[in-house]
Amino acid sequence: MQLHIIAYRYLFLGLVGVLCVDAFCFENAFESFDLVIRQLTNNGPQEVTFHKVIHPGGKECCNFQNLDCNQSNAGNDVLTSFLRFVADPQWQRTTETAVAKIAVPSGGFCRHSGDPDNPTLEIYNAFGQQIHPEVIPMAE
Repeated sequence: MQLHIIAYRYLFLGLVGVLCVDAFCFENAFESFDLVIRQLTNNGPQEVTFHKVIHPGGKECCNFQNLDCNQSNAGNDVLTSFLRFVADPQWQRTTETAVAKIAVPSGGFCRHSGDPDNPTLEIYNAFGQQIHPEVIPMAE
């Protein structure tokens, strides 16, 4: 019986790993600020746009084959645009200097950390190579 439970656990973890391999992900490495990500480009109406509030230490992903997340259903060649906000949950205010438009490759990973007013941004493609896309500051 215990062997079956262990086998099912590894099967479940394996399936979860397969499902998460080709996703674009955002990680909030701020100590106390929320990270708000809103997709600017997608295939469907606004209701299906990738839009997440990520609390400190959290991570959110979306599979690149989900047309709600990726317009072309392609792997690493498409940059998807997102609007980033950094928010202080205690005072319910947005750090205005941290509002920016960023592009993340399908299958890629994006980590925000450091100073909430001028965040450090690390972006990787699906192959784990760090890239340096343009970050466009936006006025609120």
